Amino acid sequence: MEKKKRKISIANKILLVVAVVIVTGVSYLGYCVYAEKDIPLLNALFDIKTNKDFTAEELASALKKDSKNIDKIIVYTADTDPNKLMGKTGAYTGKAAFSDKRYKQDKKDPIGGSIEVFDTQDDAVARYDYIKSITQKMQFLQEYMYRNGKYLLRISGDLKASQAEEYQKIFNDIISK
Repeated sequence: MEKKKRKISIANKILLVVAVVIVTGVSYLGYCVYAEKDIPLLNALFDIKTNKDFTAEELASALKKDSKNIDKIIVYTADTDPNKLMGKTGAYTGKAAFSDKRYKQDKKDPIGGSIEVFDTQDDAVARYDYIKSITQKMQFLQEYMYRNGKYLLRISGDLKASQAEEYQKIFNDIISK
């Protein structure tokens, strides 16, 4: 028997190239979702629906609603931000602080926690890493920090780990809804 040579038509070659491009794109998309990468072009092309964008005030209010321990919420503006970072490149775009009813509060800074909202996940990671590098070196500044996407929850080190974890669970539940 003589082997027949198969000729691949130009149309089949084009289909093969298109298939490879699609598989590669879908694989990369899967990687981005797994690695929590925010790729705006892919989001637009594939109509990816991400979690709702929350403001710091919305997150703090939802946290208060779901936690019996939050008393007062302070929503900062660029003028009232104690760190004077709001709105600067790479910094948070929103910040809210809250007091925990279980602790005696002073009039200036509430003992409880704060929520910072960033434009991108990378900005939130950079802030998380920056704060962590400082607090690890200075015991008196230590706090609990939890990052979820472009949101950062900071809980006062005056609270117990179990109390901070309560806030973390509620925070993650709110964002994942």
